[in-house]
Amino acid sequence: MKALDVILKQKLSVRETERLVARPLERPPKRPPGDEARHLEVLERALSTRLRTSVVIRQGRKKGRIEIRYASSEERDRLLALLNPPK
Repeated sequence: MKALDVILKQKLSVRETERLVARPLERPPKRPPGDEARHLEVLERALSTRLRTSVVIRQGRKKGRIEIRYASSEERDRLLALLNPPK
């Protein structure tokens, strides 16, 4: 009911109310707060150094994503060889 509180408190017009509800009231932070964010940044740098390419770690509430970027098929093959060495 936060939107309703804002609308009533600020006495918004219909157009202002439409604009308010069209955007989220609170945006989730891009990175987790505090120590976890610093830890993820350290991991990103370590992976980027080891793989010699850009690595981005995105953490959601429960799940996350690790993105490894490459610029060519040769670089992709090099990364795959590093991540999946022959047995």
